[in-house]
Amino acid sequence: MKKYLSLGIILLIVLSFSSCQKEKKQPEIIKIEPEEAISLTATSEPEEINSEDSGLTIKEKYGYLDSIDVSIEKGDNYEIFSDIDHTGYKYEVINNDGDIIDENYNGWRYGVSFENKDDLLILHQGLSGSAFRERYYDVSNNRVSRFYFMPVDTSKELVAYFELMGDENTLTLIVQNMFDSSIYYQEITGDFSVLDIRLTKKAEFLENNTKIKLTYWLWQNNEEVTEIIELN
Repeated sequence: MKKYLSLGIILLIVLSFSSCQKEKKQPEIIKIEPEEAISLTATSEPEEINSEDSGLTIKEKYGYLDSIDVSIEKGDNYEIFSDIDHTGYKYEVINNDGDIIDENYNGWRYGVSFENKDDLLILHQGLSGSAFRERYYDVSNNRVSRFYFMPVDTSKELVAYFELMGDENTLTLIVQNMFDSSIYYQEITGDFSVLDIRLTKKAEFLENNTKIKLTYWLWQNNEEVTEIIELN
């Protein structure tokens, strides 16, 4: 009798355990959408890294900039680096006290160079096609300008460049102090075409920066025009 009672108890325990197992929930499967995934491939173009940006790019987080450590050009106030495969470039600008006041990343497709003019250091950075931009540094006084898209000339602290202005996107020649527009700023309108941004022949500051000579293409007459413009 005891034998049958023991078998009955064991049978009840097995059936109870089996029932509990069936009632357990299956583990939840979390689906990750493709756009949530981070992919770092060898063909990915590195994002531009600017010292003014507060965030870190993916490649910076993964130490990409650490691999750009081969010095390929060095001046008194700048140094350009690349990696062994020349997949990108990094530059540093150093003031006269030896401190880094600007650094940035440049993709392998576009060039970067420096020159000195009027006691300033000028960065020339290539963009798509023939486009470029420039940034200016006063390495004695730790002043760094913003980037200017395809400026036509500089003289001392003045820079001249074209920009689309207003609701009608009027092409305007702007002359301003490169570090602080509140010091000097002037807008000049004329018979300029949008294509003059890329095709302007030349510009030149004259007579101690009181005038600027601009050569551009007058599309209405299909001819090249040289104009001397008074500056305020």
